[in-house]
Amino acid sequence: MATKKDGLRERKKLALRHLLTNTTIDLFLEHGFQGTSVDRISEVAGVSRRTFFYYFPAKQDVVTAWYAQQGEYLAAAFNRRPHGETPWESLTAAFLEMHKHYGGNEERTRRLRQLIHLEPALLAKKYDFYLSAAEMLVPAVKTRVRAPNKQNLLIHVIVQAAIAAYNAAYGEWIIRPRSRFESIALSSFKLARPVSAGDLDLIHENSCP
Repeated sequence: MATKKDGLRERKKLALRHLLTNTTIDLFLEHGFQGTSVDRISEVAGVSRRTFFYYFPAKQDVVTAWYAQQGEYLAAAFNRRPHGETPWESLTAAFLEMHKHYGGNEERTRRLRQLIHLEPALLAKKYDFYLSAAEMLVPAVKTRVRAPNKQNLLIHVIVQAAIAAYNAAYGEWIIRPRSRFESIALSSFKLARPVSAGDLDLIHENSCP
């Protein structure tokens, strides 16, 4: 049975994990991925190397954790959307909410995305995020529409289309420094909405009480 002491311990671990994540990302932005050592991260965060490696196997895994947090937030944001929305509307809104939560400082976020695209070790973590996001979103969409098994492929296609729209919006946003992410993302999701999304929306409408 969990105790208050256990809860406090977990909160402290989570706080330290967030500290290490933010410190590492700040140093990546200041010195680059190759120019940032675990020794330097540990020094700035005020922890030992051993503590760093307790939380992360390697410095690039900090980005994995950062993406994992976003994936969890994304799925939760989708589940918070009103059930009267179509699945595509909820997917669009969930991705925008996630960006607003994690990318409030747009200049910092843009610089980090540029860094990730330049480093193969970090870019691989980005695609891991898309895989995990799909794994979390597909069950959430299934719950929303209560679709029969024969619609599984349709749901997978639509979730992947939403992920592609988000990725395309980010790519465009990075090369247009004066642009607002939200306006680009809305255009991207509008263009990416597959014809099959209409079929899923119809299933959703028929499954609503």
